[in-house]
Amino acid sequence: MDIPARARLPPSPNGSEMFVPRTGTNILTPIPKAIKHRKPITDYVSIKWEKDSKFKDYVHRKDPVNCEQCRLGIHGKDDYIGDIVLRYSQYQIEDTKVNPPLSSTNNQAAALTIPPPQYLTIDKPRKFFTKGRIFKTVWFEPFSEYSGSFRAHPSELTYHESCPDYSDTGEKPCGRYRWFVVIRKQLHHSLCFAIVNGGAKSMAKNRARGEHLAVLYSTSVSPPEPDKEEGIVFGPLAVIMEEGKQNISPFARLDCSRVFTVEDCLRVMKIGRVHPDFHEKLDEYYRKACFDEPMKSAQSNGTPPAFSSL
Repeated sequence: MDIPARARLPPSPNGSEMFVPRTGTNILTPIPKAIKHRKPITDYVSIKWEKDSKFKDYVHRKDPVNCEQCRLGIHGKDDYIGDIVLRYSQYQIEDTKVNPPLSSTNNQAAALTIPPPQYLTIDKPRKFFTKGRIFKTVWFEPFSEYSGSFRAHPSELTYHESCPDYSDTGEKPCGRYRWFVVIRKQLHHSLCFAIVNGGAKSMAKNRARGEHLAVLYSTSVSPPEPDKEEGIVFGPLAVIMEEGKQNISPFARLDCSRVFTVEDCLRVMKIGRVHPDFHEKLDEYYRKACFDEPMKSAQSNGTPPAFSSL
């Protein structure tokens, strides 16, 4: 059987793609061009965001005294709702018009038409769980005072009979949705950092240290400036969002001080990935937070280090 040699034909009329014959056929198939993402902005922008329960979003209120863009009339111009001039979910996609919150009836109708998030077992984990991959999954851990707020205390919740007690008080694990960022892929699991809520009020709950946190932000906007009380030292990391119904919070922080082991068999939902330009920064933060700092601490205490730096 004659197999036609690979050959390039002139580009399509719009000049966006080239065509080559498939092996063993005369059918022309397009070769897609590599997707190029915009160069992220790394300079912080000082815009104050706060969570609004009515909008179920983070909003920026008109503040001509402290916000230069409000003073110059740049934010949304006449598209205000009350004193709200920006919604973060729209701001991330460069939409400055403030859409009003949906009524409860509309919310119920929308819930019927929007498919639920897909949590799937990954068929090819080695290709999916690559450096910088961001995903969401259900995560179980022992309940403690640092476990955050729940609608009911674990003692009031119903557990499966196979879930054992692990203390005299009858405490059992609690579950939550966690966002993770892959830093290393292993044979059947990945080493990951967790994404936590930032802000001075949340740091105590997360037991996070500012010197080990990094601001996460969408590539479409400038990184939001963190609170000075957070004491953040690491530079911001740009994120490419790939799940249209998910938005990253202006208070999203990558906690580089703790490493989680996530098995390949878990059901996960794809969120996005760290921009490739920031992979070296991700490696740097991993080395500094997990290797350099513990070694310095051990040496200062006179304890011989148990490992060497990467």
